[in-house]
Amino acid sequence: MARHELYGLTSQTRRAAFSAAVNIVEGAARKGVKEFKRFLSISLASLAEVEYALEVASALGYVEPPVFEALVVQQRRARAMTWKLQRALPQPSGDFRRLPASSGAYRTRQTCEALNSASELTRST
Repeated sequence: MARHELYGLTSQTRRAAFSAAVNIVEGAARKGVKEFKRFLSISLASLAEVEYALEVASALGYVEPPVFEALVVQQRRARAMTWKLQRALPQPSGDFRRLPASSGAYRTRQTCEALNSASELTRST
């Protein structure tokens, strides 16, 4: 792979990891559960993109096996936390249902943990 192709793969991986975190933040700022879940789904798709990019980089020999394994562990942790956050949200009864006030601290903690994992991925790639 040419140097510019390696740069493109690195850049795309960083954008996907950043997108995962940004979609969690944007979804948390939305008015209802349904919208938040939609943004969490987008975040999960971005994390799947990160996983694929890491596999491509590994297959082409651009990532040493121990580094690849460490990055995959971080990616899977971010994906698992995001998925658990999505599953923990109440089922929406309508488009405009707000999250219960008591879920705010839990949602904030889960969002911060998922963002930290995504941030680690961005720094590592």
